[in-house]
Amino acid sequence: TAQRQDVHEGFQLDVVTGEVTAAMITRMMVGKDISLGGVKEETSFEGDMLRVSGLCYRKHGNEILKDISFSVKKGEILGVSGIDGSGQTELAEVICGICKPEHGSVWYDGQDITERSIAERKKAGIAFIPQDRHKDGLVLDFSIRDNLLLGFQRRAEYTSGKIQMNPGAVSRNAREKIEEFDIRTPSPDQPAYTLSGGNQQKIIVARELGSDPRMIVADQPTRGIDVGAIEFIHNVLTEKRNNGCGVLLVSLELDELLMICDRIMVLNEGRVAGIVKPQETTKEEIGLLMVGKGTKEEVGVNGD
Repeated sequence: TAQRQDVHEGFQLDVVTGEVTAAMITRMMVGKDISLGGVKEETSFEGDMLRVSGLCYRKHGNEILKDISFSVKKGEILGVSGIDGSGQTELAEVICGICKPEHGSVWYDGQDITERSIAERKKAGIAFIPQDRHKDGLVLDFSIRDNLLLGFQRRAEYTSGKIQMNPGAVSRNAREKIEEFDIRTPSPDQPAYTLSGGNQQKIIVARELGSDPRMIVADQPTRGIDVGAIEFIHNVLTEKRNNGCGVLLVSLELDELLMICDRIMVLNEGRVAGIVKPQETTKEEIGLLMVGKGTKEEVGVNGD
Protein backbone atom coordinates (compact mmCIF):
# COMPACT_ATOMS: atom_id res chain seq x y z
CA THR A 1 0.00 0.00 0.00
CA ALA A 2 1.33 3.44 -0.97
CA GLN A 3 2.20 5.77 1.86
CA ARG A 4 2.27 9.55 2.26
CA GLN A 5 4.42 11.30 4.88
CA ASP A 6 3.81 14.83 6.19
CA VAL A 7 5.04 16.86 9.13
CA HIS A 8 2.54 18.53 11.45
CA GLU A 9 3.43 20.35 14.68
CA GLY A 10 6.79 18.64 14.83
CA PHE A 11 5.46 15.12 14.29
CA GLN A 12 5.88 13.00 11.20
CA LEU A 13 2.59 11.51 10.04
CA ASP A 14 2.19 8.42 7.85
CA VAL A 15 -1.08 8.09 6.00
CA VAL A 16 -2.38 5.58 3.49
CA THR A 17 -3.08 7.36 0.19
CA GLY A 18 -6.35 5.52 -0.30
CA GLU A 19 -7.61 6.70 3.08
CA VAL A 20 -6.72 10.39 2.87
CA THR A 21 -8.20 13.37 1.03
CA ALA A 22 -6.57 16.48 -0.41
CA ALA A 23 -8.20 18.53 2.37
CA MET A 24 -6.69 16.25 5.03
CA ILE A 25 -3.19 16.52 3.54
CA THR A 26 -3.54 20.30 3.29
CA ARG A 27 -4.53 20.46 6.96
CA MET A 28 -1.47 18.40 7.89
CA MET A 29 0.79 20.70 5.87
CA VAL A 30 -0.46 24.09 7.10
CA GLY A 31 -1.92 23.18 10.47
CA LYS A 32 -5.49 24.32 9.82
CA ASP A 33 -8.48 23.76 7.58
CA ILE A 34 -8.30 25.67 4.30
CA SER A 35 -11.33 27.01 2.46
CA LEU A 36 -10.62 28.36 -1.02
CA GLY A 37 -12.85 30.61 -3.11
CA GLY A 38 -13.75 33.14 -0.43
CA VAL A 39 -17.30 33.90 0.73
CA LYS A 40 -19.32 35.69 -1.93
CA GLU A 41 -22.36 37.62 -0.79
CA GLU A 42 -25.39 38.64 -2.82
CA THR A 43 -24.73 42.09 -4.30
CA SER A 44 -27.09 44.65 -5.82
CA PHE A 45 -24.69 47.26 -7.20
CA GLU A 46 -25.81 48.79 -10.47
CA GLY A 47 -23.73 49.68 -13.50
CA ASP A 48 -20.43 48.67 -15.03
CA MET A 49 -17.13 49.43 -13.33
CA LEU A 50 -15.19 48.60 -16.50
CA ARG A 51 -16.26 48.44 -20.14
CA VAL A 52 -13.96 47.46 -22.99
CA SER A 53 -15.12 48.00 -26.56
CA GLY A 54 -13.57 46.83 -29.84
CA LEU A 55 -10.11 46.46 -28.32
CA CYS A 56 -7.27 45.57 -30.68
CA TYR A 57 -3.59 45.36 -29.75
CA ARG A 58 -0.45 44.48 -31.70
CA LYS A 59 2.91 43.38 -30.30
CA HIS A 60 5.99 43.20 -32.53
CA GLY A 61 3.68 43.33 -35.53
CA ASN A 62 1.52 40.42 -34.36
CA GLU A 63 -2.16 40.91 -33.61
CA ILE A 64 -2.58 39.81 -29.99
CA LEU A 65 -6.03 41.15 -29.09
CA LYS A 66 -8.72 41.06 -31.77
CA ASP A 67 -11.85 43.18 -31.40
CA ILE A 68 -12.45 42.36 -27.72
CA SER A 69 -15.56 43.72 -26.01
CA PHE A 70 -16.85 42.97 -22.50
CA SER A 71 -17.78 44.59 -19.20
CA VAL A 72 -17.09 44.06 -15.51
CA LYS A 73 -19.97 44.96 -13.27
CA LYS A 74 -19.69 46.65 -9.90
CA GLY A 75 -19.53 43.94 -7.26
CA GLU A 76 -18.46 41.23 -9.71
CA ILE A 77 -15.45 39.01 -10.29
CA LEU A 78 -15.03 38.35 -14.01
CA GLY A 79 -12.52 35.59 -14.69
CA VAL A 80 -10.38 35.42 -17.82
CA SER A 81 -9.56 31.93 -19.05
CA GLY A 82 -7.68 30.57 -22.03
CA ILE A 83 -4.67 28.62 -23.11
CA ASP A 84 -1.49 30.37 -21.96
CA GLY A 85 -0.59 33.01 -24.55
CA SER A 86 -4.14 33.73 -25.69
CA GLY A 87 -3.80 37.43 -24.85
CA GLN A 88 -4.75 37.41 -21.17
CA THR A 89 -1.71 39.29 -19.87
CA GLU A 90 -1.78 41.81 -22.72
CA LEU A 91 -5.46 42.49 -21.99
CA ALA A 92 -4.68 43.16 -18.32
CA GLU A 93 -1.79 45.47 -19.26
CA VAL A 94 -3.88 47.44 -21.77
CA ILE A 95 -6.55 48.03 -19.13
CA CYS A 96 -3.91 49.27 -16.65
CA GLY A 97 -2.21 51.54 -19.20
CA ILE A 98 1.03 49.59 -19.58
CA CYS A 99 0.25 48.81 -23.23
CA LYS A 100 -1.52 51.08 -25.71
CA PRO A 101 -4.27 49.61 -27.91
CA GLU A 102 -4.26 50.01 -31.67
CA HIS A 103 -8.05 50.39 -31.74
CA GLY A 104 -10.90 50.37 -29.29
CA SER A 105 -11.63 52.00 -25.96
CA VAL A 106 -11.44 51.36 -22.22
CA TRP A 107 -14.10 52.94 -20.00
CA TYR A 108 -13.82 53.03 -16.22
CA ASP A 109 -16.82 54.00 -14.10
CA GLY A 110 -18.36 55.90 -16.99
CA GLN A 111 -15.21 57.71 -18.13
CA ASP A 112 -13.04 57.03 -21.18
CA ILE A 113 -9.54 56.28 -19.86
CA THR A 114 -8.05 54.89 -23.08
CA GLU A 115 -5.44 57.65 -23.28
CA ARG A 116 -4.77 58.04 -19.57
CA SER A 117 -1.40 57.16 -18.06
CA ILE A 118 -0.66 54.37 -15.59
CA ALA A 119 -0.36 56.92 -12.78
CA GLU A 120 -3.69 58.53 -13.66
CA ARG A 121 -5.45 55.16 -13.68
CA LYS A 122 -3.89 54.20 -10.36
CA LYS A 123 -4.95 57.53 -8.85
CA ALA A 124 -8.49 56.98 -10.14
CA GLY A 125 -8.68 53.70 -8.25
CA ILE A 126 -7.48 50.94 -10.60
CA ALA A 127 -5.21 48.42 -8.86
CA PHE A 128 -2.96 45.98 -10.71
CA ILE A 129 -1.43 42.72 -9.48
CA PRO A 130 1.05 41.66 -12.20
CA GLN A 131 1.76 38.10 -13.26
CA ASP A 132 5.50 38.22 -12.51
CA ARG A 133 5.98 39.47 -8.96
CA HIS A 134 9.78 39.52 -9.20
CA LYS A 135 10.01 41.36 -12.51
CA ASP A 136 7.02 43.69 -12.33
CA GLY A 137 5.72 43.69 -8.76
CA LEU A 138 8.68 44.12 -6.42
CA VAL A 139 12.16 45.53 -6.12
CA LEU A 140 13.62 42.52 -4.36
CA ASP A 141 16.58 44.39 -2.79
CA PHE A 142 14.25 47.05 -1.35
CA SER A 143 12.81 46.68 2.14
CA ILE A 144 9.24 45.58 2.72
CA ARG A 145 8.53 49.14 3.86
CA ASP A 146 9.70 50.62 0.57
CA ASN A 147 7.98 47.99 -1.56
CA LEU A 148 4.69 48.77 0.18
CA LEU A 149 5.04 52.35 -1.04
CA LEU A 150 5.96 51.80 -4.70
CA GLY A 151 3.64 53.73 -7.00
CA PHE A 152 2.14 55.70 -4.11
CA GLN A 153 5.24 57.55 -2.92
CA ARG A 154 4.07 60.87 -4.38
CA ARG A 155 0.83 60.93 -2.42
CA ALA A 156 0.55 63.87 -0.06
CA GLU A 157 0.28 61.74 3.09
CA TYR A 158 3.74 60.26 2.47
CA THR A 159 5.61 63.44 1.62
CA SER A 160 7.01 66.32 3.62
CA GLY A 161 7.50 69.29 1.35
CA LYS A 162 8.05 68.80 -2.38
CA ILE A 163 10.80 66.18 -2.38
CA GLN A 164 11.26 64.78 1.12
CA MET A 165 9.48 61.71 2.41
CA ASN A 166 7.58 61.67 5.69
CA PRO A 167 9.30 58.78 7.51
CA GLY A 168 6.63 58.52 10.18
CA ALA A 169 3.83 58.12 7.65
CA VAL A 170 5.85 55.64 5.59
CA SER A 171 6.60 53.48 8.65
CA ARG A 172 2.99 53.66 9.82
CA ASN A 173 1.79 52.54 6.40
CA ALA A 174 4.16 49.56 6.53
CA ARG A 175 3.12 48.50 10.03
CA GLU A 176 -0.59 48.71 9.23
CA LYS A 177 -0.35 46.76 5.98
CA ILE A 178 1.93 44.08 7.43
CA GLU A 179 -0.65 43.45 10.16
CA GLU A 180 -3.76 43.72 7.97
CA PHE A 181 -2.44 41.47 5.21
CA ASP A 182 -0.65 39.02 7.49
CA ILE A 183 2.82 39.48 5.97
CA ARG A 184 5.10 37.16 7.92
CA THR A 185 8.30 39.09 8.62
CA PRO A 186 10.40 39.96 11.67
CA SER A 187 10.74 43.57 10.53
CA PRO A 188 9.57 46.04 7.85
CA ASP A 189 13.28 46.57 7.14
CA GLN A 190 13.69 43.04 5.76
CA PRO A 191 14.59 42.95 2.05
CA ALA A 192 11.75 41.51 -0.02
CA TYR A 193 13.97 38.72 -1.38
CA THR A 194 14.23 37.14 2.09
CA LEU A 195 10.52 36.33 2.21
CA SER A 196 8.67 33.30 0.90
CA GLY A 197 6.79 33.55 -2.39
CA GLY A 198 3.47 33.79 -0.60
CA ASN A 199 4.61 36.66 1.61
CA GLN A 200 6.18 38.44 -1.35
CA GLN A 201 2.83 38.23 -3.11
CA LYS A 202 1.10 39.57 -0.01
CA ILE A 203 3.30 42.69 -0.21
CA ILE A 204 1.94 43.41 -3.69
CA VAL A 205 -1.63 42.63 -2.68
CA ALA A 206 -1.32 44.84 0.42
CA ARG A 207 0.13 47.74 -1.58
CA GLU A 208 -2.45 47.58 -4.36
CA LEU A 209 -5.58 46.55 -2.51
CA GLY A 210 -4.81 48.43 0.69
CA SER A 211 -5.36 51.72 -1.13
CA ASP A 212 -9.15 51.16 -1.44
CA PRO A 213 -9.32 50.61 -5.20
CA ARG A 214 -12.62 50.44 -7.08
CA MET A 215 -11.33 48.21 -9.89
CA ILE A 216 -8.85 45.35 -9.43
CA VAL A 217 -6.97 43.74 -12.31
CA ALA A 218 -5.23 40.60 -11.04
CA ASP A 219 -3.06 38.58 -13.43
CA GLN A 220 -2.52 35.12 -11.93
CA PRO A 221 -2.26 36.45 -8.35
CA THR A 222 -2.03 32.95 -6.82
CA ARG A 223 0.58 31.54 -9.18
CA GLY A 224 3.41 29.69 -7.44
CA ILE A 225 2.40 30.37 -3.83
CA ASP A 226 1.38 28.16 -0.93
CA VAL A 227 -2.22 27.18 -0.27
CA GLY A 228 -2.46 29.36 2.84
CA ALA A 229 -1.54 32.47 0.85
CA ILE A 230 -3.98 31.43 -1.89
CA GLU A 231 -6.79 31.25 0.68
CA PHE A 232 -5.87 34.71 1.98
CA ILE A 233 -5.85 36.27 -1.50
CA HIS A 234 -9.17 34.65 -2.41
CA ASN A 235 -10.69 36.09 0.76
CA VAL A 236 -9.37 39.58 0.03
CA LEU A 237 -10.64 39.56 -3.56
CA THR A 238 -14.12 38.35 -2.59
CA GLU A 239 -14.30 40.89 0.24
CA LYS A 240 -13.49 43.69 -2.20
CA ARG A 241 -16.08 42.31 -4.63
CA ASN A 242 -18.70 42.15 -1.85
CA ASN A 243 -18.05 45.85 -1.16
CA GLY A 244 -18.70 46.88 -4.77
CA CYS A 245 -15.31 46.61 -6.47
CA GLY A 246 -15.05 45.26 -9.97
CA VAL A 247 -12.47 42.49 -10.26
CA LEU A 248 -10.88 41.13 -13.44
CA LEU A 249 -9.11 37.89 -12.52
CA VAL A 250 -6.77 36.20 -15.00
CA SER A 251 -5.97 32.59 -14.14
CA LEU A 252 -4.81 29.44 -15.89
CA GLU A 253 -6.47 27.35 -13.18
CA LEU A 254 -10.04 26.42 -14.14
CA ASP A 255 -10.79 25.18 -10.63
CA GLU A 256 -9.88 28.58 -9.22
CA LEU A 257 -12.03 30.46 -11.73
CA LEU A 258 -15.01 28.18 -11.15
CA MET A 259 -14.71 28.65 -7.37
CA ILE A 260 -14.32 32.39 -7.13
CA CYS A 261 -15.82 34.05 -10.23
CA ASP A 262 -19.30 35.33 -11.00
CA ARG A 263 -18.67 34.97 -14.74
CA ILE A 264 -15.80 33.60 -16.82
CA MET A 265 -14.67 35.05 -20.14
CA VAL A 266 -12.83 32.58 -22.37
CA LEU A 267 -10.22 33.80 -24.84
CA ASN A 268 -9.11 31.89 -27.91
CA GLU A 269 -6.23 33.31 -29.97
CA GLY A 270 -6.94 36.86 -28.83
CA ARG A 271 -10.71 36.76 -29.32
CA VAL A 272 -13.60 36.36 -26.90
CA ALA A 273 -14.86 32.82 -27.46
CA GLY A 274 -17.64 33.12 -24.89
CA ILE A 275 -18.65 34.37 -21.45
CA VAL A 276 -20.20 31.81 -19.11
CA LYS A 277 -21.50 31.50 -15.57
CA PRO A 278 -19.67 28.94 -13.39
CA GLN A 279 -22.88 27.32 -12.16
CA GLU A 280 -24.13 26.85 -15.73
CA THR A 281 -21.05 25.39 -17.41
CA THR A 282 -18.46 22.61 -17.12
CA LYS A 283 -14.71 22.32 -17.49
CA GLU A 284 -15.32 20.46 -20.74
CA GLU A 285 -17.36 23.31 -22.23
CA ILE A 286 -14.76 25.87 -21.20
CA GLY A 287 -12.02 23.65 -22.62
CA LEU A 288 -13.79 23.49 -25.99
CA LEU A 289 -14.04 27.29 -26.07
CA MET A 290 -10.36 27.63 -25.18
CA VAL A 291 -9.31 25.61 -28.22
CA GLY A 292 -11.85 27.14 -30.58
CA LYS A 293 -14.13 24.09 -30.76
CA GLY A 294 -17.11 25.49 -28.88
CA THR A 295 -19.46 28.21 -30.08
CA LYS A 296 -20.79 31.33 -28.42
CA GLU A 297 -24.36 30.11 -28.94
CA GLU A 298 -23.71 26.89 -26.98
CA VAL A 299 -22.74 28.60 -23.73
CA GLY A 300 -23.75 32.24 -24.14
CA VAL A 301 -21.52 35.07 -25.29
CA ASN A 302 -22.72 37.50 -22.63
CA GLY A 303 -23.16 35.11 -19.74
CA ASP A 304 -26.55 36.70 -19.01
